[in-house]
Amino acid sequence: MLHTLAVCAVILFLFMLLREHSQPKTAKSLQKCIFWKGGATFITLLLALLGMTQPISGSHLPYTLLICAGLVLSIIGDIALVYEQPRASLLGMIAFALAHICYIMAFLSAQSYLVIVSNIWRDLGAGAALSILGALYFWYVRPHLGELKQPVLLYVTLISIMLHRAVSSADYGAGVPLQPLLALMGATFFYVSDFILSINKFVFKTDTVQDSAIVLGFYYAAQITLALSTSFL
Repeated sequence: MLHTLAVCAVILFLFMLLREHSQPKTAKSLQKCIFWKGGATFITLLLALLGMTQPISGSHLPYTLLICAGLVLSIIGDIALVYEQPRASLLGMIAFALAHICYIMAFLSAQSYLVIVSNIWRDLGAGAALSILGALYFWYVRPHLGELKQPVLLYVTLISIMLHRAVSSADYGAGVPLQPLLALMGATFFYVSDFILSINKFVFKTDTVQDSAIVLGFYYAAQITLALSTSFL
């Protein structure tokens, strides 16, 4: 019941965020965007903390704490990216890069606890596919990055590793908890959201309500599924 209420609250905050985003950009509207965006991610953090109320042993605690740390860093990134100055964009990128490191460590922790053995061929295939996608993406946006070339390259590397670890730890056999599937969904949604956002921001330089609805839809789907995964390990 609490999980359902939390998800509904995030969706409500997302609706209000899109509503504010459609208004002319003023100092007041930016403050409202910070409130609604930060608030939505904060509720997602509370959703992740619900994992600590489940009847589980302490060995699960590292996974929940790492997911929560990633969500706290995401709140910082959310607030920074509301502003459009290069320094704010760099701060937001750093915050989300650190969040991805937390998620990578969380997936490794869960894989170890669930004793999920990696499939070498799946790992190699996923690594090759993500390397090609990352290279093509960076080649496409590189002319538009200016001084952000190195930070963006590092960020693409980290988010690709994050998705790769989610793929590696996924297991769909009988009796396996729902956590690996939720983690994989969250990592995939995050990957799609960030690539759409960065292409719109750096290449097309657009920020329409329709673009925001797509990006934020994938982004909050990612955060919600990652937060829910703490209750299913």
